Amino acid sequence: MPLSPARLPNAERDAPRLVALLFVASTALRHTELAEALHCSQAHLGRACDFLRASPPHGLVLLEHGDQLRLVTAPDVGNLVEAFLHVDPPEALSQAALEVLAIVADEQPVSRADISHIRGTDSAGVVDTLLIRKVIADDARFGGRVRPTVLVTTDRFFK
Repeated sequence: MPLSPARLPNAERDAPRLVALLFVASTALRHTELAEALHCSQAHLGRACDFLRASPPHGLVLLEHGDQLRLVTAPDVGNLVEAFLHVDPPEALSQAALEVLAIVADEQPVSRADISHIRGTDSAGVVDTLLIRKVIADDARFGGRVRPTVLVTTDRFFK
């Protein structure tokens, strides 16, 4: 016999509410705004996210990047959705571009010099390619007159 909604564990009860908010959102949502909207603690939100990772809605997955969450198409149905929407699949990235993108995603905010240092080679051309594709961006919040701008991932990267 299924449990009544009032008797469900918090994660199982909060997960459908989290899915609903993420489904209608046009952008990724931050943990703090989701916890506030759901009237729950960060810990409860974390447990709801864990529940969704273990039992995702059919055809969807929970994508988390930093302090942001988004509901996205599951990889196994991505081709179907792209065909239905008449969208060309994204152009594949080179190994160098994937390395730089991984560094930015992991270390952000990160400077161009730091990327080249981590990779052990000049990465300016690869960084420029990723900037053109708009999967990374200069974040002026961390740069300034005497400090170089730093790179962060964008919403497009998240998608």
